[in-house]
Amino acid sequence: MCTFITEVCSDPHWVKLDIQTYVYDQINRKSEKAKANNYIQGLYEEYAKRDKKGEKLIKVAVFSDLHIDFKYTPGNSNDCGRPICCRIDSGLP
Repeated sequence: MCTFITEVCSDPHWVKLDIQTYVYDQINRKSEKAKANNYIQGLYEEYAKRDKKGEKLIKVAVFSDLHIDFKYTPGNSNDCGRPICCRIDSGLP
């Protein structure tokens, strides 16, 4: 079963997703250790304690699935009731 906004697609296989509930459920499925704000830093500290025999630790940021929206307008509503918001016609938050 797929999940999408029902106003965009009326296919009966699609269900409306309440994003707040979805995010809450995803966060609550994580372990208590993973929920901590310092989880990643803790992994680096744990790694630093190991005997690395000259290995150098590097930090890497990975960005994936980026989409450029040339009509994006900072400061506009991200909850405008349409599939794409944060544009000049989205109104203020």
